[in-house]
Amino acid sequence: MKDTVVSEFNRSDYKAIYRLFDTSFTNKISQSQLVNFLKGNQNSGKILASTFLTEDKDKTSYLLEFELRDMIMDLQLTNDNKISSFGLRSTPPVFLTEAPAVRSNNSLESALDKAVDSAAVEYFKYSRANSLVIGIIKGGKKHIYLYGETEKGNNKLPSVNTLYEIGSITKTFTANAACTGGIG
Repeated sequence: MKDTVVSEFNRSDYKAIYRLFDTSFTNKISQSQLVNFLKGNQNSGKILASTFLTEDKDKTSYLLEFELRDMIMDLQLTNDNKISSFGLRSTPPVFLTEAPAVRSNNSLESALDKAVDSAAVEYFKYSRANSLVIGIIKGGKKHIYLYGETEKGNNKLPSVNTLYEIGSITKTFTANAACTGGIG
């Protein structure tokens, strides 16, 4: 069942996933509710791998390795192999004790350069971090700092044009722009 859920999720066929559920679930959660929930998790990317974690009574848990983060999926099945309980939950992020050495355009000459580098080092302790662009305007002067690589292993420094997924905060930017007349 887990493989079917993963396959349908990666195809964005959320209605097919809903059809795998027992009436004990579908009587409480509508198809649109589940579809919206799964769509909301699609920004984590495709599921690259899944690993069995635990089985407790009738509930089985799997570690799902998405492109951008890991999550735990809990499944409980009925005797006729329908899903009666389902959950996705975040895993705690993994932080390294020391940040790896990363490429940067930071010259480390000024106090601002050193402060930015200190923050960047902390950021790269997150095990899935691979690139970072920091822009600061101080005293009317722009400072742009580039760190890491655009993809793990490609050794290509990000640029000011590198695109990043910023997730739910997009709504805040859009609402602010709409309220201030910045859209149009």
